[in-house]
Amino acid sequence: MAAGDRAAARARATIRSLYDPTSSRANDFVHEVDVTRPWTTGYAMARPLRHGLGLNDTDGLDVSPWVGLSDVSASSNGIQGFVSVRRGRCGLVLGGPRLGMLSSRFAQARALGRALVRPEQQNFILSVARGHDERVAGAFAAELLAPAEGIRQSLYAIGKHDDSALEAVARHFKVSPLLVRHQYDNQIAVSSHKAIW
Repeated sequence: MAAGDRAAARARATIRSLYDPTSSRANDFVHEVDVTRPWTTGYAMARPLRHGLGLNDTDGLDVSPWVGLSDVSASSNGIQGFVSVRRGRCGLVLGGPRLGMLSSRFAQARALGRALVRPEQQNFILSVARGHDERVAGAFAAELLAPAEGIRQSLYAIGKHDDSALEAVARHFKVSPLLVRHQYDNQIAVSSHKAIW
């Protein structure tokens, strides 16, 4: 817990102001959304938060002001990280082998999503488990860092949807190409397919 407190102290801004765009809707989403599709909650939380921060769909976002980061040299035993929220500041402690910058950014965004969807939890872990809250946080992180509409607009500007275009979009948003591919497959291609039918 001390490592979590130190990570939280590294956050330059509190997450209190971020509750406004998401909190009134988060509880509704958690209780009303189809439990077989928890990612819809994450998407629906990220969009008003980006809007509340004054971001356009094609703007990138650095979550580090709200989520302090540190790591420990210990075996992670399948746990990706430990999150502490102290005095409105969120901290993420990553264990095991050091993650790359893109993976760390995604982990910070996931931690923020979990903290916003469950404000009563002051400590929790990030894991590879595919439980409800992990799926909500993963979708939140993806939509927060690289919104589907921003990807759609960027691909339109590039004029193609191949792997090189997706990689260019990933570089723009400073996320992994895999995240952009998931966003494309799960939100853009699906909605294009529905529009055709």
